[in-house]
Amino acid sequence: MRKQTSLCETIKPDYMPGTGLQVQLMNIRHIQPHRHNDAVEMLYCLQGHVWGRIAHDELHLGTGDLVTFDRDDAHNVMAEKDNLCMIVHIDLSHPDYTHDELFETIFSCTTHPNFIRHPNDVQRVCDMLLAAIYTAAGQWEEKATICEDIHLNLVDILMRRFSWFSIADDYIEGEDKYADRFRMIVKYILNNYRRKTTIAELSKIIYLNPSYISSFMKRTTFHSFSEAVNYFRCFYAEHLLLETDLPVGEISAMAGFSSEKYFYRAFKMHWRTTPLQHRKEYARLKQIKEEFYEYPMDEAREIIKDYIAARQVEKARFT
Repeated sequence: MRKQTSLCETIKPDYMPGTGLQVQLMNIRHIQPHRHNDAVEMLYCLQGHVWGRIAHDELHLGTGDLVTFDRDDAHNVMAEKDNLCMIVHIDLSHPDYTHDELFETIFSCTTHPNFIRHPNDVQRVCDMLLAAIYTAAGQWEEKATICEDIHLNLVDILMRRFSWFSIADDYIEGEDKYADRFRMIVKYILNNYRRKTTIAELSKIIYLNPSYISSFMKRTTFHSFSEAVNYFRCFYAEHLLLETDLPVGEISAMAGFSSEKYFYRAFKMHWRTTPLQHRKEYARLKQIKEEFYEYPMDEAREIIKDYIAARQVEKARFT
């Protein structure tokens, strides 16, 4: 495979010793395109406004907004004015996890629409992120243990409340068996998207009727089995677009599309741009100088105190 200068670096977070967390407080001007292949990144905008790209979508965050970048999501963040953002990386390869399905789950922890569907859980996530940086910047002996507990609790709430299935059109709270079925379907697609995939084959693997699977997928954010397959093919194709100089035709075939025409159609639908335009845009972003200020941990702790206090006052007013 022909390589090019990567337009989207793969970065391994620098986790705090004894934990699966990296916590940072920043004033961001531009963070260049990057991804993490074994971590979820959460960005919590405490003040100001930032924007950028996140895989197939555009990113726009204002004060109080939160977003999750899935593992392997290509993303960048930028701003024109001063801001205050928490960035937390959560290790998904941690040996203490009991979730075998962790790597097959697609998360969707954003302020909207989840604040409407899970308002209390969004607030819990924000509280945990603030607690993580406050604790990490402290000096007490048990801070690693506390941060590790926060780490595991964050993963647990992401799994239970913020998967893509949890924001399906008619999702009903407590439908764990349906979320499990969705993960099984995603796992099959992830393992087979480079070749021809069919509902008939899937039904034999997960022991569900083909017509039921077809109806079930209409409930999800993909709305059909074929669109789910096309999405993951495009996701893989994006890696090749940003990390190699292969022509679009070769990338299309390697991603499992039967023709370049179908690849263009699917990519335009999910990414809202053409493959070559996407590559060109990341080449432009790569040329922008990376610029941000990371607060020293002792200074970050003093700043975070005020935000924790303000949240407690707000809760006392409206509980």
